[in-house]
This record gives sequence, structure tokens and C-alpha cells, in this order.
Amino acid sequence: MATTIRRIILLVALCATSVLAVPTPQHYWNFDSNANDGVGSNHAATTNVTHSTSVYKAGGGSYQWGSSAYMTVSNTFPQGSSARSVSCWLKTSYTGLADILSYGSPYNGAAFTVGHWSSQMFNSSWCCPQYQVSVSNLTDNNWHNLIFSFDGTNMRNYYDGVIQDTRGFSIYTWGNTGAGNAFIGKRISGLTEPLGSGPYL
Repeated sequence: MATTIRRIILLVALCATSVLAVPTPQHYWNFDSNANDGVGSNHAATTNVTHSTSVYKAGGGSYQWGSSAYMTVSNTFPQGSSARSVSCWLKTSYTGLADILSYGSPYNGAAFTVGHWSSQMFNSSWCCPQYQVSVSNLTDNNWHNLIFSFDGTNMRNYYDGVIQDTRGFSIYTWGNTGAGNAFIGKRISGLTEPLGSGPYL
């Protein structure tokens, strides 16, 4: 039985700064024929992910996610209230809940999860704070750039280079201490949220 492709991702990058500073990627997965970290050694292990060179040819290709696909990477990401930014190029028509990057602990305020829910970008530290930001045409099956930037106090959401929202976003300083793995395309184990169900990107 063929896997239904839910979305195609060209790259995911994580910087240990907010976008207000000059960002240098801490991790950079450009999916150019593999899932290796382009600036470090945090290479991703893939599960049910398909590589394609026909969808995006400017580089070596892109990765396609179905309903049970995700990538696993070591959680070497910024912790607690440290600044961080996540940038992703995404092409999708999927209107369900979809995690882009998720790591931390399944406790209130102790996780860091970003993704989209239909045409909304969402930010979550496991339930509180948690919110969505509406954007236009996210699920129109064209390429879009999503940036989630946390400066230690505020979360900023950028869509195709334009800021959409800024608001306070608190993460416990003792939270998301690196226990377990981080996931691209799947939320961490034990993480449930009232905004929807379905753990996969």
C-alpha cells in the first residue's frame, strides 16, 4: 500500500540564538541526498522517510513524510530558557496537526515543540504556554519558510520572511534538559496537547 505524502521538507536548521542576533546554525539538515547534519555530527536516523530528487532539484533533493515518518536526532539543543531559532522550508497540503521539531520532557513548560496545524503555526512548551498563529496559504502545496525564534523571553513567528506574532513564552529553566532524543516530524513520547491529536508530521 502506497504511503500518502503529507508534506515535503527541504531543510531544518536550528540556531542557538534568536533571529535578532546574527544566527550561525548549530545544526543544519539540508536533506541533500541524506539526513546528515551539515554543520555538525548530529546526523538524523530516518524512519519511513522517502528521499526525492524530483520535487526539489536546486540541491540534491528533499524528504517526503507520510503518516508514520519521522527522524530521530540526539538532543544537543539549547535547553531551558536559552535562546534558539528553528527555520524550516515546508511544502504541504495537510490540514491536520503536524510537529516539525520536538524535544524536552513531557511536563508542563518543559518541552520545546514547533509545527503547524492547518494554516496556523504553533508553539508549545507542553500545554502552557501553547498557542497558534494564523498565516495565509500555508497548506497550498507551495514552498513556505517558517521560523520560530525564542530569545529567552519572547517567541517570534516568521512566515515567508515576515514577522507574524511576538509574545511572551516561558520555558522552565530546569526543563527540557536533554533527556531522550529530539524528533523532526514527531513529538516526544508522552507529550499530549489539547490543541489536537496525531503525533506525526
